[in-house]
Formats: sequence, structure tokens, C-alpha cells
Amino acid sequence: MRIRANRTRCWWLELLLEWPLSSGLPSAGSSSASRSCPPISPSGTTGGDSSQPPAGPSCFACWPSSTANKRPSWLFSRPALRLTSPLTCQRHSSSCSSVCGVVSCAYLFCQRWFLGYVRRNCFTAKLLAEEKPLYSVLVALLLSSITFPSGLGQFMASRLSMKELLTSLLDNHTWSALSQNASLARPLQVDTHNLWLEWWDPNITIFGTLAVFLFMKFWMLILATTMPMPAGYFMPVFVYGAALGRLVGETAAFLFPQGISSEGGSSLITPGSYALAGAAAFSGSVTHTLSTALLAFEMTGQIAHILPVILAVLIANAIAQKFQPSFYDGTIIVKKLPYLPRIRSRHIGSYKVTTEEFMNTKFVYLPRDATFQEILSTVTSTDDSEYPVVDNAETAMLLGMIQRSELIKFLQTQDDASLPHKAQGEEPSSAQTLEGSCAISPVTLQLSPWMSLHQVHNLFELLNLQRAFVTQLGKVVGVVSRNEVAGWHS
Repeated sequence: MRIRANRTRCWWLELLLEWPLSSGLPSAGSSSASRSCPPISPSGTTGGDSSQPPAGPSCFACWPSSTANKRPSWLFSRPALRLTSPLTCQRHSSSCSSVCGVVSCAYLFCQRWFLGYVRRNCFTAKLLAEEKPLYSVLVALLLSSITFPSGLGQFMASRLSMKELLTSLLDNHTWSALSQNASLARPLQVDTHNLWLEWWDPNITIFGTLAVFLFMKFWMLILATTMPMPAGYFMPVFVYGAALGRLVGETAAFLFPQGISSEGGSSLITPGSYALAGAAAFSGSVTHTLSTALLAFEMTGQIAHILPVILAVLIANAIAQKFQPSFYDGTIIVKKLPYLPRIRSRHIGSYKVTTEEFMNTKFVYLPRDATFQEILSTVTSTDDSEYPVVDNAETAMLLGMIQRSELIKFLQTQDDASLPHKAQGEEPSSAQTLEGSCAISPVTLQLSPWMSLHQVHNLFELLNLQRAFVTQLGKVVGVVSRNEVAGWHS
């Protein structure tokens, strides 16, 4: 069964990606992947219309409709995937997504550890602080030397561009079946109609080149993320996930050469479908997003794989979010930037946790008529950045807050004014109070003791709060900071 490409296209997304995918991809055939397919006509049916551009053998081309002929041709170039049985791929997408989820956890852990090591190491820390261009040049030189086509790069398909890598990995043919031809030889130049040959090596086979690619790119991507300069991160991760899914698909096709029996028949395994699911699952689990599935659909121009791809993304995300923060959150943690982690517990009981259960009730406040000695005692005994100001110690009605810097300035002013008195042996005057000498700022946001943990978490995250006071009928009863919100595990 041949799937007709969906004409719904998101032009802004394709323009943003600038990712022309070759329309000359071979379609899935028999187990030997040698069957040829005629190209698709502009109306979506197969045929041999002379108005179409010439297509090579074994092509499944997606050509634009006549209403959009004025658009650049690369906007319509998409890989054509063939899914013989969506239910079969859906059943086995869990294995691909589980592998992607586990590998993404290892990748995120290693990336966060290595980024921290680079910042702690004396030599690399000095380079990052004083010679950022030099550090970037050294990293780029190392990576380019490893991927040199005449060296180790010959086992990593390094002659292919990023576009060609993704195009080849989404190929419908089964490489392990094609590689059984003993007369195969890698061409001197890249053959755009047989990109899979760049992955073929008679010494280590297709599985060896994919394994070398995954192993080398694993730490090479980690090293590249330490460069202090803007660089594309998503597409390399997307391609890495496609290679991971391709390896799983090729392995499944090798173990089940006759296909998998389902629904009373036998369905051949298409490794390209596994590559598509792996690309969306791995990139989604690394970034903790689900929109990578939409990107996969827009890239292929069809939604026949919607169930296995979405299932793979959901499973991989569940595994990654359970054990590791996302790539972006991990970078924030290593750089010690303000960060509020997600609430780990998602069961229904976490919504019953209220502010009064985790707020800090041991806090210091100042009455508005606080004297010099009271302010001095408060500043020297605590290190809070701000203090609540109340009307008096009995009612503790919140009037506002005052910064620690204001109190220190007040103490310094009073101390300078008391120097003449100390020189004459007199007691310094401390008649001035807090309300008459310092600017008290109003409190724009107050928390209630009955607010849920999730509500407080959302407020801190959206408003970028560092600290908030909890009041009950105007009386200050507690303080909540990021430490309390981040450290609470319901």
C-alpha cells in the first residue's frame, strides 16, 4: 500500500528550518528492497505524466501542485516514507522509544557533568573566561579532524551534509538487505541517488557504521555544547535520534527478514519509520518537548505515522523527565542561574498541599517604630535580603517591606551622626525610628496560606519571584522563598 503525501504544508516552519529534503528517496519495496515505484503526479496519484521532471528508478517523489509552481522547488522536497502497517510499527515503537529515552538520560547526565567539569578545570575555565574565540577554534578543529573523511570519518558518513544525513537515515530501503550484494563499492564521490552507500563498509557492515556514528557523535555533541558561541543544537540531536532509530529498525529487519505477522498477514519492517520515530523521540526527550512530533510530520508531509511517532515521543519524554532535567534546564543548573525545577510528584495528592504546610514560619519582621538598636540587632543576626514591616509586634499587620541595603544605609547614617557624641563621652541619640528614616516599599503580591503548591509554583515561575510573604487577614504569618518551593516533594 502506497501512502499519498499530505499537501498540508507549513511554509513558515520550512523557511525557518531551511531544510530542503531530497525528493528522490527510494520507496520501501520487498525484502530485498529492489522493487521500483513510479513517481507521484501533482494530483497525488501514480503515473507517468510527461509534465513531471524525470525521476530515477526506485523513486517516490513528492511534486508540488500546479497552484504553487511559483514557489521554490525545495519547499516541496520531502522524504516519502512507506508504512505497510501502522499498527505493526505502533506495537514496536515502544522499543525504539525506550531506547531513545534511556540514551537521552545518559546523554543529559554526561552533558551536564562534562559542562560542569569544563567550568571547574583550571585550564578550560581560563580559556572560557579570557580566550573564548580560541577555545571555540580548538573545539572546532578537534571535531573536524575526527570527522575527516579519509580517517575515522569514513565510518561515520562524514562526507554527507546535515541534510543528506537525515535524508539517508529516512530511506525506506533496508540497508542490511541491500548490502548483501558482494559487488558493492563506495563511490569516489557522493551518489545522491544512493546515499546509503556512505554508511556501507565491508569490514564493519551497516551496523558497525551506525554504532560508530552513535558512539562518536555522543561525546562530540557534548563537547560542542561547551562552546561559548551560538550554534545549532536541535538538528544535530534530531539526526542523532534518527540514527538511533535507524539502528533499531535495521536490527529488527535483520532479526525478522520475512516481516512480522499481524492482522492475519505479514508486514515487512521499514527501518525508515523507526528512524522517523527515533528522531522525534530522542530530540523531544532531550528538550522535554512534544512539538518534535509535529516537526516530523511537517518534514515528511504526511501523518500516516502519527500514532507510532506520538507514542514514541510520549514514552521517551516520560523516561527522560523522570530521571533528568532537560538540556536547557541542565545548563541553567550548571551555570548556577536562578532555576525553579518542576514539581516531581504529579499524582492527585500533590494538589492538596497548601502553602501553610511548607512556608517558613521562623522569620524576622520589623515594626514600623523600630529603633536603632532593634534594627542593628536584626541586621547582624540575619542575612535576609528584605524584611517585612508590620504596624506593631502584637498584631503583625503587614504594611510593606524594606530592603537590607536600606537598613544598612540607615545604620551607617546614624553611626556617623553619633561620632561627635562619642568623642565627648555622651550616649548617642537613637530617637529616629524606621518609619521616619527609611523608605518602606509596598508589597504587591501576597500569598494565602490556603494556596496550593502548584499555584505557588506557577507564580514563582511566571513572575520570576525570589521571595513572597504569606498573610492571613492582613497578618503576616510566613515567608516562602524558592528554596521552600524547590525543596518540597509532595
